[in-house]
Amino acid sequence: MTICAVINQKGGVGKTTMTVNLAAALAQKGYSILAVDLDPQGNLGAHLGFLPDELEWTLYNALLRRPVSQFDSERPLEQVIYETDIPNLHAVPSNLELSSAEIEMAGIMGREALLREILTPVSSHYDFILIDCPPSLGLLSTNALAAADEVLIPFQTEFFALKAITQLLDVISLIKKRGINPKLEIGGFVGTLADMRKNLHREVIHSVQERFGKQVFETFIRHNVALAESPSHGETIFQHSSKSKGATDYQSLADEFLMRKGMKV
Repeated sequence: MTICAVINQKGGVGKTTMTVNLAAALAQKGYSILAVDLDPQGNLGAHLGFLPDELEWTLYNALLRRPVSQFDSERPLEQVIYETDIPNLHAVPSNLELSSAEIEMAGIMGREALLREILTPVSSHYDFILIDCPPSLGLLSTNALAAADEVLIPFQTEFFALKAITQLLDVISLIKKRGINPKLEIGGFVGTLADMRKNLHREVIHSVQERFGKQVFETFIRHNVALAESPSHGETIFQHSSKSKGATDYQSLADEFLMRKGMKV
């Protein structure tokens, strides 16, 4: 079992798109997947066909065990794990209620480990747990880094990509040095929204490859209209447009993801 945090503090790089579609691609291969929405915007759940604001219970309730009468147990996360339309894929949705969690968590002892504590009892049920992180490096993201075995870093092929990556790597280094999660590893970097007809996009990918070598996935996600459309339909790219470039790219990413781990493709 591997817990993977999909993270980049820069917004608009395709974190949710990557979490949802990589999860779906792995589930289609027969792996048991849990996708966790750690972003108060709730886009992961919406992308998978849920109406997060209409759900009675979400990650917020399990994370802070509220109400206590409902969530005071050793396995609070089980009550907010929902089946999706895709076999083998379950989801933990969130909504704006989670936006208050960082303030509420601040006074809790061991606040960096709250997510890890609720994931641990259910982790054996899944081959992979993918965490969609918010576009910030606050306490929610710290919880993701504390819970994860590795991080998958999507980066947009634009001028400031390396700066954002450098800032994130500094935070990951602190997480390890301070003993919050000394075993945290870099799972890899994935270029997104790429248009290889543009010199800048090719140059950015080349620069990241030069700096990080084999940690950069050979697969990159091309800019694709179908990928942009699928969330509004509450569908993965495979449900929305199975023959699109987006579907092809995420299938390739899942293959490379598994091959890097020595697992069956």
